[in-house]
Amino acid sequence: MLPLLNVLVVSLERFIPEKRPEVDQPKYLSESSAAFPGTAVEAVRLESLRVYEAALRIIIDGLGMKSTDVISNIDLEQAVAAQTQIHQFDINAMYERHIKGIYSAIVAFISDTTFSRREEQSTNLQWLREANIRLVEAVKDTHQLQENLIDYVGSENLKMRELYNRIRLQVGLIIRDLEEMRISGAGVMDVLSLDALKLLVEEDQSRLNQSLAELIGKRSITPAMGSSLINDSVFAHDISMNLISAAQTLFVAGEQHPTQAAHDVVLDKSDLTQIGAQVGTENTNS
Repeated sequence: MLPLLNVLVVSLERFIPEKRPEVDQPKYLSESSAAFPGTAVEAVRLESLRVYEAALRIIIDGLGMKSTDVISNIDLEQAVAAQTQIHQFDINAMYERHIKGIYSAIVAFISDTTFSRREEQSTNLQWLREANIRLVEAVKDTHQLQENLIDYVGSENLKMRELYNRIRLQVGLIIRDLEEMRISGAGVMDVLSLDALKLLVEEDQSRLNQSLAELIGKRSITPAMGSSLINDSVFAHDISMNLISAAQTLFVAGEQHPTQAAHDVVLDKSDLTQIGAQVGTENTNS
């Protein structure tokens, strides 16, 4: 058989092709949907919803949580604390399989539409492209965060385990809130509720930074551990804010396409910081 081995290998590869994972492709982008501004915007919106849903699944899995826990009424803090380890989840592979093909097609579709720079709907298309960019960034930040999560959630250092679980919990609760708003509003979210979520993210970040400073000062954790936590808390902060911003575009206007007016009334970071400072002052005075 040895002299025929190479021939046998070639024959087997021909008759038994390697199984490659299916890559999600766009369903709504076509020449006909590009023919009119309204249908083009709706097609991109529908594809963007698919990217949003895939991003949520990947982020939840990447943080070592279960979708059935996050999108439910169970005590998420207890569920997160009960975990003693996080298994490696191939975020890059899932991104390639479930997001990249659709995201690339959206970008190309928007660039190729003949009216994308001169019609009123072009603003909506640009907001939708921005929403997709934010979703991709959220997935990439989860990948950056995952390595230390795996190390420290299973660590014997109880303080580090507690803090990394706190980071996971904060992102998980934001996703839960977003999905609850989406479901209860039948796909429509209230812009002021999203503002409140952004403020909550900023407040959580501030409290975590204060806790880190105290732990480093007491030498409960090393400065190296503290720097890792600071970096990872920024990733978690950005994941949450990017998801909220994407939801702002996809769901605030409901069945109508996102409008400039809807974006104009959403608070930016400086507004949130100012409100947070006012709330802190009021709490101190009371």
